[in-house]
Amino acid sequence: MATVNVNDIEMYYEQHGEGEDLLLITGLNASHLAWAAVLPLFTQRYRITILDNRGAGLTSKPKGPYSIEQMADDTAGLMDAIGLQRAHVLGHSMGGAIAQQLAIRHPEKINKLILYATTAKFDARCLYAVNLAISLKEQDASEKEIAHLVGLPWGFSKQFMADEKNVTEFSKLASQNPYPMTLEASRAQTEACTQHDTRDLLTRIEAWTMIMAPEEDVLTPPCDSYYMAARIPNARVIEISGYAHCWHFEAPQHFCDQVYIYLRRQKV
Repeated sequence: MATVNVNDIEMYYEQHGEGEDLLLITGLNASHLAWAAVLPLFTQRYRITILDNRGAGLTSKPKGPYSIEQMADDTAGLMDAIGLQRAHVLGHSMGGAIAQQLAIRHPEKINKLILYATTAKFDARCLYAVNLAISLKEQDASEKEIAHLVGLPWGFSKQFMADEKNVTEFSKLASQNPYPMTLEASRAQTEACTQHDTRDLLTRIEAWTMIMAPEEDVLTPPCDSYYMAARIPNARVIEISGYAHCWHFEAPQHFCDQVYIYLRRQKV
């Protein structure tokens, strides 16, 4: 819909729907289109703000390095620029890391916080997978090939992968991505994930926090969610059986229902 000047970049965002404000922050190498499956459902109840992080989609792609703290400040700057004083914030994977830093650095901007398939520090297995994607990109692999070798096996559940229609659909979406990451921007976002570490900062998060942990997530496993919940003062974990890192893509209605339940609660 629009871009605004934020810090040293032009940042792309869209707003849809009416109601309480819910801001969605995407993960590594993803644009605002990552929320396409859930956007029609969320906009039935909320005014949704989606955005492209530094280096992604239609936002500027400056030379790195990037940091998670920097991208959190970008998000806060976007909120200021568009007059969004305060919102519920939902972050997925790298977006959950950004949401953590937003809650730490700009607590006044968050109503309720939802950390989904994320961690206080990305582990070696997760970083292996994301660096594999970088290596494939360096070898000029297509978006479809990267989806088959990294996105599908690392991001989705056993039941999703067992249905060839799901594999075909995801591969098609990957190959038709209108906003593929440049190699340089992908490296910069990946390095930001490598440096992410909020383990000693989690106690500073003031917002009521729900941490959504898909049971089959191998990139940010449920143990990471329980670690965060034990340190964030007002946090609870819901562990979701049968789904993996990209649960919102696999089962959008189920995903949105869990978000609705939390946002309606009067307590954590």
